[in-house]
Amino acid sequence: MSGYVMLRRYQDRFNVDGQEVVRDVEYGWDYARGMTVLKMFDTDGRLVSSEDRPGESLRLNEAENARAEALVRTHPQLEQILNQPGDTKIWIGGFILREPDDPFCKPGSRCVHVIASKDQGNTPVAHAIVDLMRDRVVYPFYHQQAGSESGKRSEKSS
Repeated sequence: MSGYVMLRRYQDRFNVDGQEVVRDVEYGWDYARGMTVLKMFDTDGRLVSSEDRPGESLRLNEAENARAEALVRTHPQLEQILNQPGDTKIWIGGFILREPDDPFCKPGSRCVHVIASKDQGNTPVAHAIVDLMRDRVVYPFYHQQAGSESGKRSEKSS
């Protein structure tokens, strides 16, 4: 992923100078700068305002979800686990990871949890972290242990 990626867009009404106006509201992720951007457009599609929203996390769009899934499904340590016959289900999207001291998933990153299971979600098979900013799986076997970073860092990919 690169550049600016639109995450969601909707129309809303706002009070501007005592009058109700319609605006298209757009949230996106700027991969070059590592932050969320809020943009407002008038009904003719002209940009009215743009605001950086550092630290704000938003769900992935369909293209980001697809890329994260492709990265885990082709990762050397995960592909055999995830590509077996059966009903392997992969959950991605609303699970952004940011930790201040993490070498990969610190503020400004776009790291996402990717969780896979079988048997209609009853049997967990994998939990990885994908960093879309680096376009790679950074933790193929992510297991956060209370009070310890060792479970995550000892299994990182190179």
